[in-house]
Amino acid sequence: MNLSAVRLRLAYRLFLAVITAIALFVIWSGWRLKYYGPLGPGPGFFPVWIGILLTLACLAALFNSLSEGRDEAGTPFFEDAEGGKRVLLVIVALLALWPGLKYLGFRLAMLAFVWVVPRVFGARPLWQRAAMALLLSFGVAYGFERGLGVELPAPDLEFLQALGF
Repeated sequence: MNLSAVRLRLAYRLFLAVITAIALFVIWSGWRLKYYGPLGPGPGFFPVWIGILLTLACLAALFNSLSEGRDEAGTPFFEDAEGGKRVLLVIVALLALWPGLKYLGFRLAMLAFVWVVPRVFGARPLWQRAAMALLLSFGVAYGFERGLGVELPAPDLEFLQALGF
């Protein structure tokens, strides 16, 4: 195995360790919130389970990378530069979603996020992106707020609050 393949494996394992640490922090943070409320899942329910699933996925990938005789050729993590660009664009979109939730509220921030991210992975017809964006923003908000009684972030901007977002 050449030196670049060894470095690639080390970087991959380090990346998995960092993501596992983030997932464990998400579990810890979610556990500090109310896990279950009188009407169903509380605000800590989903962070705990998302953190658990992410931790399990990272540990499985780490175990797979440590197994003997696996990937001796040193196959790169991304086959080409396009894969790395896509991951970077999704990370940028996630970072933009964070303040978007505060200022625009859940509905509008998720509408924009779900509108943009499918474009990163390839051209989707306009009607598919519109349907997905509406369903995953306004539909999910309706289900959580009406069905589960879980309040999602409202916008901080007054004119959006006046419009009912």
